[in-house]
Formats: sequence, C-alpha cells, structure tokens
Amino acid sequence: MEIKAQFLTVHKAKGLEADIVIIINCNSGKHGFPSEMSDDMVLNLLLSEADQFENGEERRLFYVAMTRAKEKVIFIADSSYKSKFIAELEAESGDSQIKKCPRCKVADLKLKSGITNGKKWGFYSCTNYIYGCDYQQWI
Repeated sequence: MEIKAQFLTVHKAKGLEADIVIIINCNSGKHGFPSEMSDDMVLNLLLSEADQFENGEERRLFYVAMTRAKEKVIFIADSSYKSKFIAELEAESGDSQIKKCPRCKVADLKLKSGITNGKKWGFYSCTNYIYGCDYQQWI
C-alpha cells in the first residue's frame, strides 16, 4: 500500500481535494488558527458590513481547509490551548465529553488536584486562564 501525502497551506489547497485532510496548529494564540493578532483594518474597510465579523478572513480560510476533505478531516490541537474554531465545532456537535467553562463559554475546564499536609484537594480551572478567564470550581 502506498501513501501519498502533500503538505500545503490553506491558500494553496483552494480548489483541490483529498481523501483525508489533516489541519495542524488548531491552537489559540498569536500563531494559532485563528491568529490572535488583530484583523486587518484595511481589509475591513473593503468588506461589506455583512462580511465584517471577528476573524472573518481566517474563518473563511478554516472553512476552505475543512471542505477539501472527501472522506475525513482531522484537526490537530493542544487540548489546553484549542482554537476558538475547534471549541465552536465541539460545542455545535454536542459530542464533547469535556466540561466547558461557564464564564467564557469556549474553553475547557481542567481538573487540578493534589494532597497537601495529608488533605486531598481539587478544583476545575478554565484553560483560558492565560487569556483572562480566572474561573475556578472547587470540588
């Protein structure tokens, strides 16, 4: 069995198809997908109001990337720093077994626990902490 693989940017993949598409770097952050750098103000001047929404251009690119797959699309992301696009897909699918943060609504809650001076402790913490959500739920 021979496996052929190509590594393409989303821009280069426009108009192409593949049986399986793997989208890497579906993480949040400055170099994630979407990048957390601000949207291009010049581009927003050229777009109609209907096209001006948060991460609009990268959202369209993400859609292009997802729709290149004939059979299956696979997303690669760090579970602690998932892209908001991945969080939105999980929320819409209803398949996620992971608890979502009730404050920011998009990040996951991660269990942190331990033993101090012989006493067990634990709490759920929002994985969006580095971006300003300080939600915690003690158990």
